[in-house]
Amino acid sequence: MIGKPEGPLSYMLGNLSKLVFIKVTSHGAHSQPPTISTDVVRRALEHIYKDVEIINFSHKAPFSESLKEKLVSIAQQDKFVVSAAGNDNDNMDEYSADEPQLSAMLSGDVQKFFITVGAANQELTAPASFSNTGSRMVDLFAAGTCIESLGDAQDDKRKYVFSSGTSQAAPLVTFTLTLLHQMMMPRKELKFRILDTVDYEPGFADVSISGGVLNIPKALDFFDDIVVLNKAPKGTYARGRLVMVTPDKMEHPDAYLCMSPKQNAVKTLAHNTLMRSSRRVVIVDGVAKIVPEANKTFKYHDCPYNPDIKLRLKNSNLPDIYLSEVKEIIPRPNWWLRAEQ
Repeated sequence: MIGKPEGPLSYMLGNLSKLVFIKVTSHGAHSQPPTISTDVVRRALEHIYKDVEIINFSHKAPFSESLKEKLVSIAQQDKFVVSAAGNDNDNMDEYSADEPQLSAMLSGDVQKFFITVGAANQELTAPASFSNTGSRMVDLFAAGTCIESLGDAQDDKRKYVFSSGTSQAAPLVTFTLTLLHQMMMPRKELKFRILDTVDYEPGFADVSISGGVLNIPKALDFFDDIVVLNKAPKGTYARGRLVMVTPDKMEHPDAYLCMSPKQNAVKTLAHNTLMRSSRRVVIVDGVAKIVPEANKTFKYHDCPYNPDIKLRLKNSNLPDIYLSEVKEIIPRPNWWLRAEQ
């Protein structure tokens, strides 16, 4: 970065939370790899959780009820646990109830304080070949392949190495969560905001709850409506004040995006959800995938969309667009609209 940071960035960089690093391991016999026990992990959590707000958790400890109970108790106190999903190339949805379970399985669309992160490939289009997945277990993916990281100290200097794994992906989500927390976002909205602003990719759709990969700048841009166009370069977006343009060229602040259901067709929650009552909208394959704010969970509801809806993103350089040209819409959060009023 050139020059002195100003504005919100300067505030955040000057008020970043204190980091506490704890590496929990015990050496085995000669030439044997280090081992880790469930009890040691549980005691480490007991040592730190009272004094921290966010825990980044990456482990290989065996599953135990006591460890699960400790993680649940932390989340019940509105403290965040960000967990690496694991590198076993497993679909965690297929785990049976009597199998040993990863702590990442505490995640889900009703868990507001536990976030499970998978690792994306280098192109950020699909899970890395080693990453665990799960349409009910993994919240989102983040960059986790060939990530430049600090290695061992050599000659009093830190060596940079390139590492891959869900342990590289999870800290990126933790960093984003920390910035949002510093920006005074309501605690119960923090996880939602990260999921709301992922970059949707078909490769993540059936293997995660959000169907996307972390986009840090997008998550921080909650002051405006966000629009992602089909033709936009990966990871980019436009922002401004989104309105619907009626046939008589009048502007309307809100709209239903779904087509009216045909006779005897099933009406979904998406049909009854206005754009501004949505957390996010994804347009794909002739369908609008809408996450309504009303149901208090992160879950897509589908409906055929109206391609003739014309939209205008005010305070931007974007020309008027039709809904068929849009990939994603992330309206300004309603909690922020209420704060402005």
